[in-house]
Amino acid sequence: MPSRPAMMLGLLLAAIPNGLAAQERELSQPPEVPMAGAFDNLVSGDAPASGAAWWRDFNDPVLDALIETAMRGNFTIAEAAARLDRARAGIRAADGTRLPAIGVDAEAGYARLSREDPQLGPAAQLPGFERNQDRYAATIGATWELDLFGRLGARSREARADALASAAGLEAARLAVTTEIAERYITLRLLQQRRGVAEARAAALGELARLSALRVERGVSAPVERDRLLAELETARAVVPALQTAIEEQYARIDVLLAREIGTSRRDLAAPTGLPAARVIDLSATPAELLGRRPDILAAYATLVARDAGVAAAQRDRLPRFNLGGLIGTIAGAINPLFGAAAFTAQGSGGVSYTASDGGRSRAAVDAARAEVDEATAAYQRTVLSAIADVEAAGAARDGAAARAAGLREAERRLEATLDAVRLGEARGAVALVDVLDVDRRLQDARDARLVAEADEALASIALVRALGGAGASQTELAGAD
Repeated sequence: MPSRPAMMLGLLLAAIPNGLAAQERELSQPPEVPMAGAFDNLVSGDAPASGAAWWRDFNDPVLDALIETAMRGNFTIAEAAARLDRARAGIRAADGTRLPAIGVDAEAGYARLSREDPQLGPAAQLPGFERNQDRYAATIGATWELDLFGRLGARSREARADALASAAGLEAARLAVTTEIAERYITLRLLQQRRGVAEARAAALGELARLSALRVERGVSAPVERDRLLAELETARAVVPALQTAIEEQYARIDVLLAREIGTSRRDLAAPTGLPAARVIDLSATPAELLGRRPDILAAYATLVARDAGVAAAQRDRLPRFNLGGLIGTIAGAINPLFGAAAFTAQGSGGVSYTASDGGRSRAAVDAARAEVDEATAAYQRTVLSAIADVEAAGAARDGAAARAAGLREAERRLEATLDAVRLGEARGAVALVDVLDVDRRLQDARDARLVAEADEALASIALVRALGGAGASQTELAGAD
């Protein structure tokens, strides 16, 4: 039975069309550009129809607001959107070359002719020769390259595939930004929770150290116990400023992602809250269905198709080009007769151009285009393999963190019960206060470890969302399927 990675590799690498490279086709069979339906609207300029707002399943309004702000102002998304706009303009430019170019000209001129002009000859010496000449003209002309061999069509397909790659790149940017904000936010909430635990741990150790110092003064215990507790206390206190430094970093990074003034998050997110619960993601879909949604895979495939069309265009650049031209208008020596039938003029032309020898430049252009196809093919395969690794690693990390969190929750529950018992014993005089504080310290350690494990589970869930291209069934979707 093949492993999941092997199945994924077979399914997704098979998506590369057989004989995709244009150099393997006949010139009469131009390559087609497979426009992924999910991104057609992006290329045309409509709003994105991405895999919904996956982050809403964390049920955290603050996180929702942060991501919505970033979607409007993040610079990475703005750069990707500008690249898509440029690619859309490239489509219009490429399509425009396939249509006739129409120009309108109007001119008015005056000239004083020379009687000694040899071009005029004896006519310049005739009686009544008018040396002063007026000329008025209004013309409409058109030129059109007949795309008999599909050169312009190949360029148009290349532009469309480039636009698809840019559209997928925009989706990839949105996914990267939203997942990073979620990761930063969860990390911030974890650090805030850990700071509270560290402060509680330091308080417990401080009380233990105080009691130990009293025991030493009374001669009940040796100074070594007091010194050990004081060392532990200083170590616990040192954790708090380190956590605060990490918290400040998360504030700044979130502000950068949201493209807002540094310090805003410190004001808006200072109040600690609980950790958002990890998303539930269903992996029952086939690997091809899951990874086929990844925008980086779509971008890599679209780039491959674009480079393929570039080979076809480079090949056709070496073939003859056929052009048609025409002009209609009026020409007269004065304004009044300019619009009469006698002033009407018309021209038509047809031509062919062919470069018989260019020193090998056109052949080199074809070879370079073929090399770009090879490069794009390797990039596509590497992207697929990376996607497989991402899904496997994120899934394993999520499962491991979930198991670790479950065990630590059980340990925390037991320590809470133990703490209640020793507190009751201390109230009855059967247990020393130092034992109560020691159990409390252990409980804080278990709580800190549990918080880290739960955050790791949430972060692994986000990594899995990113690995699946924002796809996967969420808690809401799973509930609706029951």
